[in-house]
Amino acid sequence: MTKKLYYEDSHQDSCHATVLSCTWNEKKQCYEVVLNQTVFFPEGGGQYADTGSLGGVNVLDVQEKDDIIIHYTDAELPPGTEVDGTINYKERFSKMQQHTGEHIVSGIVHRTFGYDNVGFHLGQELVTMDFNGTFTPEQLQQVEYEANEAVVRNLPIVVIYPSREELDQLDIKIFRFEKMETCYDQLNEEEQAEEKRNILNGLNFARKVIATQECDFLVLDEILGLLDKHIATVDMVTELLKQKDESMHIILTGNRVDPGLLDYVDRVTTITTLERDKMPLV
Repeated sequence: MTKKLYYEDSHQDSCHATVLSCTWNEKKQCYEVVLNQTVFFPEGGGQYADTGSLGGVNVLDVQEKDDIIIHYTDAELPPGTEVDGTINYKERFSKMQQHTGEHIVSGIVHRTFGYDNVGFHLGQELVTMDFNGTFTPEQLQQVEYEANEAVVRNLPIVVIYPSREELDQLDIKIFRFEKMETCYDQLNEEEQAEEKRNILNGLNFARKVIATQECDFLVLDEILGLLDKHIATVDMVTELLKQKDESMHIILTGNRVDPGLLDYVDRVTTITTLERDKMPLV
């Protein structure tokens, strides 16, 4: 089994490793190199493999077989050799952005229209997504708007690795309380009143979902912002949290957490965005 460093830190672009095996692949006319650990992401999940260099030779392709990562190189690397590997980070980062964008779009489509993503391919120039339903031009514009809005709001990304058994049973629901495309602060008085009714109806529905334990993970998107706008109160939110049992996980998002909620949450996570050239060296 190869240690997969890309799961520990998706921004890690290099590593030191030991060559475990190196064999000639007659069909592909290149070498198959197996390492004890790697930062090279193999082709899978609709995403093509990382490329780069390994011990001074070129990595042309990367595949996974039986938990072993196979690096296809244009030159031999003898077993036992200590090597430094470096991926093409610019290419990797572009794929990360596009793949995350696919998840954003698929989540919006499923939440809004109930369609499932039945196919995904991330190519060199294009990303394609297949859904088991059709869209009008207006619906596509709505999806595009909401996806761009999620990117602009820099929403946190939660990564989980459920077991196969947990995955078969896992149910996740996401609530977005604001319905109008325009921000609440930019609405006129009449529109704000209508939006407030929509939001409070959403809170009531979320309360029902929690009370009946309809899902394992419930994301209350930007609910903390409702407190800042005085649409909802701390008591409303704490009453929601009090209803859940130990098996249910609730995630509250927003820019600021009210001190009145601290006694009812397990942890508070703050997301900080850094430019790559300003990241501290560890």
